[in-house]
Amino acid sequence: MNKLHLLAVAALLAAPSAFAGDMPKAVVVGYLANVGVDRGSGFGDDDGIGIGVRGWAAIPDMAPFFAHGEYQTVSLDKFNQDIESLRIGGGMVG
Repeated sequence: MNKLHLLAVAALLAAPSAFAGDMPKAVVVGYLANVGVDRGSGFGDDDGIGIGVRGWAAIPDMAPFFAHGEYQTVSLDKFNQDIESLRIGGGMVG
């Protein structure tokens, strides 16, 4: 893992701590401009574009815990397939 990856992980872990006293609710929508897929030897590579949405919120009556979720969908060009991913999780601030 290089220094850039470590810095990104540290920033992601530190971000919820900034809101320890008042965890906000939020939804973020994004555009995935260029997604590359390596399908292994003999299958070739592919790329595509997609969209994603991510959100998080405090869990009522369970401070300082929060839940988060993320959904992404990507349409590949060459193989006419879609890739969908769903991530859910939680954490604690403070």
